[in-house]
Amino acid sequence: MLGVVVGGLRPDVGTAVHLLGDGFVRLIKAVIAPLVYCVAVTGIAKAGNLRALGRIGVKALLWFEVATTFALLIGLVAGNVVRPGAGRHVDPSRLDASAVDAQTGGGSLPSTGQFVLHSLPESAVGAFADNSLLQVLVLACLVGAALLHLGHTKVPAILPAAEQVQEVVFAIVGFVMRLAPLAVFGATAHLVGQYGLGAMSTYGKLIAVCYGVAVLFLALLAGALKAFTGLSLRRFVRYTREELVLALGTASSETVMPRMMQKLRHAGCRDDVVGLVLPTGYSFNLDGTSIYLSVATLFMAQAVGVDLSIGRRLPSC
Repeated sequence: MLGVVVGGLRPDVGTAVHLLGDGFVRLIKAVIAPLVYCVAVTGIAKAGNLRALGRIGVKALLWFEVATTFALLIGLVAGNVVRPGAGRHVDPSRLDASAVDAQTGGGSLPSTGQFVLHSLPESAVGAFADNSLLQVLVLACLVGAALLHLGHTKVPAILPAAEQVQEVVFAIVGFVMRLAPLAVFGATAHLVGQYGLGAMSTYGKLIAVCYGVAVLFLALLAGALKAFTGLSLRRFVRYTREELVLALGTASSETVMPRMMQKLRHAGCRDDVVGLVLPTGYSFNLDGTSIYLSVATLFMAQAVGVDLSIGRRLPSC
């Protein structure tokens, strides 16, 4: 709330304090790669055999695909039903196309082959230096598999060392997390100062649809979770409420990844599941992003008068 007030009344100050949020995110990102590596290596080495590891990976990827596809579909349905961009009558010829390149840097999405190739590390040091989670995870899987193959008797000192490094990283995360309130203040003040409170009214319907669909998706997810595992999503949300608020305030889910790994392990999740599934999920299972992209795409199409209704697009799909 203080960030909203400062950003609204003094946009110059709000823009200046963005360093608090950016600095916090940089500190958290600095420890993500070594943490993912250590947790994944120790978890895989303790899994017992490669078949168990393979089953975890296949189940995770299958769930990621189903959940992400469903998130896209529910976003498309909501965007077509509510139509958040309807009635704006924006003339595309009057829009500045160069603004898109300025925002995206003129980049383009990689092909499937390029994505797969980029997930393979070209250099072990480079994977950590670039903070590429997929490349770090591939390295961790190779090291963990090698430890399983060789057995603990041939490399007895590696696992204790990895576990000790992991505890050191968790301690560092605890230090950095004390700065979380300042980070949320800086990020919120910068966001409001940059775009202004007027953006809330201009894009209020779009924001409401995105959050509404996200809540609906979570409700459906809670039902599936209860039916298949007996676990309560409400209890899990209550258990991780601080991390959820932090991700919302800083607009970055990466900031809570180390704490989520720590909390999941304390809740009884196996190290191999946490080390393999959570980092992979950060790269593949982007349900919230899928919802936002589908709704935002329809919002822009409706604003400029382009028909992207489901009835017209499903036959072509």
